[in-house]
Formats: sequence, structure tokens, C-alpha cells
Amino acid sequence: MNIAAVRKIDFWLGIPLCWICTVIDRILSIFLKPATVATPPKNIVFLELSEMGSVIIAYSAMQKTRALFPAANLFFLIFEENQESVYFTNVIPQEHVFTIRSKGGACGFLRDTLAVPMKMRRCRIDTAIDL
Repeated sequence: MNIAAVRKIDFWLGIPLCWICTVIDRILSIFLKPATVATPPKNIVFLELSEMGSVIIAYSAMQKTRALFPAANLFFLIFEENQESVYFTNVIPQEHVFTIRSKGGACGFLRDTLAVPMKMRRCRIDTAIDL
């Protein structure tokens, strides 16, 4: 799947889904009591789905996050063909790297796009950093 197709899917599906989730969150926030004490993040995911070089540029951000929150687990979401760049940094363990297939057709891409959030939910991700 080429990057132009991914961008179209993101525009036509991603934006409406984010809008729906925002509306649901705002409705739920009316009925749920907000947290009063800020706690440090425990499970942080870095989101980087565009280019391999961005991981290298984000290396210092990952190191700083590790220094600020040494007890936190760090995760990474990246396209499958770029995952080696995350391993190269040696900051995030391989088992904490979530991948989405962008090559090989829309079926794999859509399957991964739906499955990865479920995996992240099981890991109890509480903070996301969009690179």
C-alpha cells in the first residue's frame, strides 16, 4: 500500500473516527469525575508512521522520556518496513514495538490498523507522543 493511499484512508476514515471518539469522550466526561491528581505516565507510546529517518531524529526525545520517567515502559508504533530503525536506537525493546503493514495490500493494513489499538489497550498505554 502506497503512502498516498494511507493518507487518503487517514483523511476519509481517520478524521471522522477521531471526531466520533472526541464526541464520545466529551459526553462521558460529563458523567465521569475527572482525576484530581496527576500521576506520572506508566506506559508511553511513540507514534511514527511516516518515514524511517524520523526515528533517528526522535532518538533524543526517547532518551529524555526515559530519563524523566525511568519507571515507565516505552512502546513504539511504526510501519513494519521501518521497524529496524527503532531497533537501531536500542531504547525500546523489540517486544514493545507495534507494527502496521503498509505493503502487501489494503487487507493487511486495515487488519493491523484495527488490531494494534487493541494490543496497545492490553498494554494499558496511558500516554501517546505523536512524532
